[in-house]
Amino acid sequence: MKVLLIDDDPVTKEIIFSYLETLGNDLCYAKSAEEGLDLLSEEKYDIVICDFILPSMNGIELCKEIRRREEGSLDYTYFIMITHKLSKEVFNNSLSCGADDFIFKPFDENEFISRFRAGVRIIELIKRLKSAKQEIEEISRTDYLTGIYNRRALMEILSAELFRSIREKTELCVAILDLDNFKNVNDVYGHFVGDEVLKGFVEIAKSCIRRYDVIGRFGGEEFIIILPKTTKETGYMVMERIRSTLEDKGIKTSSGTINITVSIGVACICDSKNVDQLIHDADISLYKAKTSGRNRVEVFNDNQNCR
Repeated sequence: MKVLLIDDDPVTKEIIFSYLETLGNDLCYAKSAEEGLDLLSEEKYDIVICDFILPSMNGIELCKEIRRREEGSLDYTYFIMITHKLSKEVFNNSLSCGADDFIFKPFDENEFISRFRAGVRIIELIKRLKSAKQEIEEISRTDYLTGIYNRRALMEILSAELFRSIREKTELCVAILDLDNFKNVNDVYGHFVGDEVLKGFVEIAKSCIRRYDVIGRFGGEEFIIILPKTTKETGYMVMERIRSTLEDKGIKTSSGTINITVSIGVACICDSKNVDQLIHDADISLYKAKTSGRNRVEVFNDNQNCR
């Protein structure tokens, strides 16, 4: 556990450190609330132990500030207040501001360690809950088969990239990719091999784009690739690389190498575009690629000048 002690009494520091060092904690010390807040700004501490009486700011005010900083965050700091005595008013105010526990002076070592360990258990539980929540959130944004973004996540990312592109006056390309005659693969080889083809295609597409480009499954055998800071011409070349690589290599499956092609529609952002229009334009280009013989890349052109 990372523990921050905030107390202006060096004797108190020595006592508390002697208790906690044997438990294998990562300990840090601050002589004032201001110094403690500076340390909390630099890194995350699991437990803060703070004297109620401090120069310029008492423990209640410090606790309020820590809780204010944690608003809207999954982070939580277990806050233990040190006090000589505890009036009803101090008790109520401390709990109201977010304090978790109290330790009284003079210290009883066994009680101190027991209360500290109670805080450790709570922090460990919070960390597990945080990890589980993040995992659930990740699952909700991921296509279960291919491991890439799903449609929901794609729309969120595209909206953010579009906003950034407009703000920074940079290029943005979006491509919709559709595997040609994919139904035939499922009909001839079965859905298990069809799944292998989808996963194999994703790997080929990933190998042809940059690390910060975004790929996701739009639905069925349709995929979307978001290309930030990419011109229409460059977007075409990237998609042509994916198309030709797939055509040349095919996809290795448990039933052997399957030769399959992809049709791709590309659209570029202009000042008047929004997410729906951008997807619509790419879809129109995809339709043109399909009706023009498949296995080709088409770029949308509405006679407007993209940035």
